[in-house]
Formats: sequence, C-alpha cells, structure tokens
Amino acid sequence: MATKAETIEGVRKLISIIDSSSSQIVESTAPLYQLINVLERTNSSRGLRYTLDSLKFVNVSEQQFICRDTWKVGSLDVRLHVSVSLMPNLDFEFGNVNESVIEITYEAINNSNKIARGAWHLDCHGHHSGVPDFIHPSNHIHHGGRKVKDNTQDYGELVLLDAPRLMHPPLDIFLAFDFLLTNFIERRIWQSFREDTRYKELIKLAQVKWWQKYYQQIADYWNHQTSGIGDVEKRQTAQLAIPYLYI
Repeated sequence: MATKAETIEGVRKLISIIDSSSSQIVESTAPLYQLINVLERTNSSRGLRYTLDSLKFVNVSEQQFICRDTWKVGSLDVRLHVSVSLMPNLDFEFGNVNESVIEITYEAINNSNKIARGAWHLDCHGHHSGVPDFIHPSNHIHHGGRKVKDNTQDYGELVLLDAPRLMHPPLDIFLAFDFLLTNFIERRIWQSFREDTRYKELIKLAQVKWWQKYYQQIADYWNHQTSGIGDVEKRQTAQLAIPYLYI
C-alpha cells in the first residue's frame, strides 16, 4: 500500500523525472504540483483523494489517429485528467477506492475550423447504485466519457457508445501517466522513460499496489470452486471484475 506521504513523494519523483528528461512531453508540471496540494489538504479519516486537472502532453505522435489528415497541423491537444478518492482510513492500493475516474481527452481543429474531440474514459466505482442495464466490470474502459459528452454538440459522423465497457486493470496517477505516455508518445521517447531506473521503480511499485490483488482476485474464481460459503464469496468478488463469469 502507499501512504499519503509515499504518494506525494512518488509524484515529486515523477516531476523530477519529467524535468530531467531530454525530451519534453508535458507543457507544464504545474498540474502535478496542484495534485500534491490537493492531497496534502485531505484527511485520512474522511478519505484521502487527489485530482489531476488537464496535464497537457506535447510532442504527441499523430500516427495512431486515423483522421489526422483532416485537421490542422499543430492543433492536436492531448490531456490527462485523474480523480481518485479512497474510503476512510485507508491507503492507496487496490480495494480501497471509493471512486476513480481517469480520462484522456484529445481534440484538434479540423479543416472546417471546427473542434473534433475524442476521449478514453477509465473508471472504477466502489459501489454501484442499482443494477446496470449492460455488463459493467468494476474497473473498465470505454471510448467517450463525460468530458466529450458535455462539450460536444455536433458529433458529425462519429458514433459514441456508453457500452460496451471493457474490463481494464485499475489505474492510479502513475499507471495513468504511463498509459498515456506509451499510447500517445512515440516509442523512442516513452522507451527512454521506461528505461530510467527511477521511472521503472515508480511504475513497478504502482503495479504491485494496484494490479497484484486485482489479478489475484480474478484468479480466485478458478481456485475456489466448491459450494462452500467462502468459495462462493470469492467467486462473487471475482465477478465484480468480470461480470461474464457464472457464480
């Protein structure tokens, strides 16, 4: 698990890695400092939380965008938004989340001088209200999200769906940063980050805190197949991550 102090130290280390890199990948690290300020003011008894608002990435690769020839050169804007809140008196690790929302938004000015938008939305809700109409993994990813829906009036030929929601391992600030880095920045740059021993340590620690128990929880489904109450509860917990599983 990661305490409040350890998480703040991790963010400071991430800022240091970004600042010391020979390649600029973010416009400013100010949003990361603001995240630290928010976290420092939170109290464990009420639930720790942090927010990253609009960390803008620069020198983004456009090769993965199918419609890149339809927008103006240099107009692509890619940002990372993160909001994580915990249940009271708990530290940062899988199983302690009250709510987590990670959004990667991107927009560009097309040749008709209109804004074209898109986003990836990854979230986790600790407690669902009611029964969803569609399969709803506890941690999932889908294209779209509120930041696109709230800011888009003309969808043109783009069709966005609230479902399917695809299962995805949980993300914190470090794993979300790595997700955007390795999917939007060219390989030469993201590989140099991932070869940095400081960065590798940050990501590996986050993977242990957020992925180890997540995948162990899923594996428990096949390791506990009796009709006993304990085994049934293990399978029910695994079903939160993969709703397709039968109890």
